[in-house]
Amino acid sequence: MESLFGYTPEELIGESVELLVPAEFTDQHHAAMARYLDTGTRHLDWDGVGLVAQHRDGHTVPVDVSLSDTETESGRLLAATFRTQSSRESSERFDTHRAFSASVFENVNDAVIVATPDGEVLDANPATSDLLRRDYADLVATPVFELLGDENTEFGLAVPFEDGDSAEVTVERGDGDRVVLDLSVADIMHEGETAYLLTGRDVTDRVDREEELARQNERLDRFTSIVSHDLRNPLSVAHANAHLVADDRTEYIDDVLDGLRDMSDLIDDLLTLARNGEILREREPVTLESVARDAWDSVDREGDVTLELDGDTVVEGDPDRIEQALVNLFANAVTHGRADATEPLTVTVGTTDDGFYVADDGVGIPAESADKVFEHGHTTAEQGTGYGLSIVSEIIGAHGWGISLADAETGTRFEVRT
Repeated sequence: MESLFGYTPEELIGESVELLVPAEFTDQHHAAMARYLDTGTRHLDWDGVGLVAQHRDGHTVPVDVSLSDTETESGRLLAATFRTQSSRESSERFDTHRAFSASVFENVNDAVIVATPDGEVLDANPATSDLLRRDYADLVATPVFELLGDENTEFGLAVPFEDGDSAEVTVERGDGDRVVLDLSVADIMHEGETAYLLTGRDVTDRVDREEELARQNERLDRFTSIVSHDLRNPLSVAHANAHLVADDRTEYIDDVLDGLRDMSDLIDDLLTLARNGEILREREPVTLESVARDAWDSVDREGDVTLELDGDTVVEGDPDRIEQALVNLFANAVTHGRADATEPLTVTVGTTDDGFYVADDGVGIPAESADKVFEHGHTTAEQGTGYGLSIVSEIIGAHGWGISLADAETGTRFEVRT
């Protein structure tokens, strides 16, 4: 018993047999014993059945169990004979497991390298040869730290490796090209010795996309800086000087001031549009009602205009960008929803089955403009840049959502699908 389960006979006498039953089989054991004691029905083949038992140190032991029962004056006694499973069965299971492991090793798409703590490559799978463009003989003849390259010295100096270590490493391939691997390390035993399993997943495409996005954002930053300073400053000077002569040349200066205001509005919209092309901040839960109220407070309003909230929902997104989109939708309603500023207007924000909507009870959008509302520069007003709804579309698209102009009995209704 001690060699099989780790307990001496003295330690087992008087204890429940459940001491040898793994926790995951306890309920099944209880049910089988209750059924047998109640009806005499045997759930297993008592002449011999393969089971697993719990060793004293916590691991499970495959065993063959034979059972018998005897009626005595003190009641029914059950006898169990435990034997280690035959060497043939154990060998078959081992061979099956080894074949399965070898199949996984040979066919997995990730690079897999087995190395000693000193960096000697003991084995590598075919995917490693494909990713690093080196033949097998070259791989096992090259220390793993050289395979990783000089750029990854910091990772390579982590000797011995620690189980669970991971890093993104840029590796020079055999043909001089590069590949970026998400490399992780795990402790294993290899032929009785401590070794390390290095698994590398090709993340080159993702890293390239991230670097390209970073370059695009850098270009956007330069663009917004030029627009914000190099264009806005001389525009402010022209605006100030136009006011100085306005009293003497009113009929001409009014046109100049209108043009300057349009240019200033255009700069603001272009800056907003450019910044919306940047990567979104980390998303967070955004309460629609709260962000709608904040956006409404930012809109210039004249006359009898009111905001109504029809239900509330929470979306995952960038709160600043969502607020900017709502500001533009509200401004579009206030500016274009009435024939003149004296008419009342109600703007409603509500929920739908797959997102939310923004609607107004104004004059609506002309049919000939319905398919152009999100185009850059499109406007039906004498004044306005035509970028407001385009910016909305950019923000919604950056979130991976969709926006459309929906049919409405009166006014205008935009629906956002999140």
